Amino acid sequence: MTERLLAGRYRLVRLLGAGGMGAVWQARDELLDREVAVKEVRPKGAVSADRLAELRERALREARAAARLRHPAIVTVHDVLEEEGLPWIVMDLIAGRSLEEVVRAEGRLPPARVAAIGARVLDALTQAHRRGILHRDVKPANIMIGPDGKALLTDFGIAAFVGDLGLTSPGALVGSPGYIAPERLLGEDDGPEADLWSLGATLYAAAEGQAPFHRDTPMAVLAAVLTQPPREPSFTGPLAGLLLGSLARDPADRPDADRLRRDLGRIADGLPVDAARPEPPTPAPEVDLPETRPDGSADGERTSGRRRAAVAAGAVVLAGTVAVSVVASREQPGATPPAASSPATLEPCGLLTLGQVETLLPAPRQPTPSAGGCAWSADAGDLTVTVETFPPRQGRTGPETAREIYTARRETDMSRARSGGLLGPEPGDLPPRDVAGLGDEAFAVEGVGLLDNATSTVVFRVGDRLVKLHYSKTFAKGGTPTVTEAHQEGVLSVARLVVDALRR
Repeated sequence: MTERLLAGRYRLVRLLGAGGMGAVWQARDELLDREVAVKEVRPKGAVSADRLAELRERALREARAAARLRHPAIVTVHDVLEEEGLPWIVMDLIAGRSLEEVVRAEGRLPPARVAAIGARVLDALTQAHRRGILHRDVKPANIMIGPDGKALLTDFGIAAFVGDLGLTSPGALVGSPGYIAPERLLGEDDGPEADLWSLGATLYAAAEGQAPFHRDTPMAVLAAVLTQPPREPSFTGPLAGLLLGSLARDPADRPDADRLRRDLGRIADGLPVDAARPEPPTPAPEVDLPETRPDGSADGERTSGRRRAAVAAGAVVLAGTVAVSVVASREQPGATPPAASSPATLEPCGLLTLGQVETLLPAPRQPTPSAGGCAWSADAGDLTVTVETFPPRQGRTGPETAREIYTARRETDMSRARSGGLLGPEPGDLPPRDVAGLGDEAFAVEGVGLLDNATSTVVFRVGDRLVKLHYSKTFAKGGTPTVTEAHQEGVLSVARLVVDALRR
């Protein structure tokens, strides 16, 4: 096969990768004496003549769409040819790995690096959108990372020129589960906002090491996109609010390309996001109290929405680090601001000392202050702590408000942990449990992850504050991630230290 010559010009050298719709080869353009990549569009299994004609036309449309685009972050298409009734597309050969391969090899990426990748891909998408071209399959596998670390968007294989005759069969799925915007899944009219949703899911996966709607089967993933909130991020740091906003089900609720470009650029440069906004800062949205049914249970869907809002407002967590964030009280008209000595005014790095962190996370590096938080990095794992403060509102005291929000979150988080989503708990997950003697009330959810790690999440209330502590212990490759009693007690001991700091 390696001696095969296409169109008397392109000699196949080696297979670079294969998937459900064909393969990509490294080839030699003997006419121009250069290395190129050649995409072989070949469907799996037997297909009808009509289906084959559709695939051929789609590939030709890909070449026409991509050939319109000239951008440093878009892989250039040079030629399209036909062999044995099937199309072959000739494009630039990129020396590098896909973002999917990078994350698989290196684990989750730092937020600043993810933001730089996102800003570059966003520029490529913006140019395509201006020309009326939708990518429709933005995902980690379709973003190449070159030797210089810069990202390139590839594979406009199912791109559609707006206004062209649609070639997708009725009911066919266009895109990759977990990276397809809800409106596309529902068959509704879609536009650039759907590509930006897919970009948000891609950046989330790069920063977290796992897609926001990860499940074990494609159907479960699709159901989660349509019915569940994204998994609450732990490592997206200053990207958290931006990514959660990008994953809103309603396109009208998502940040536009200009907002994404501005904030991604600042995060990539290590600058505070808010400083990029020319308009005066607006107060964080009120956290709606959970509606209850006659049996007293909380409305899970609305509670999930509130959790996303809280994360967007307050979680500032650096990848691979220990981070502490303090969210300022949301002042309401007539509310009494916290006293100057209130723990809400503490510097984030003042909640835990380096020695206290070391009781759970051996050999942490010196703390690094960040926008709204403090970070320690270590090789043995990571820890995140976020604190939300609730002022008096709607006739309730701050502690009463915090308790109602805590109760709703406990119901939702513990129910999700027991069911494990649509497919049941993962092997190694422990039953969620209430924790006595930690703050005013507390619960814990523990289990194993997909990155050779074991995790513990403890949520507890201290007066008008809600605290979430998430610890992930990294195991050596080949080891068996396990939540041990020492692991559990270590997490609780650090949580008690946070309680003590908040009560001082």
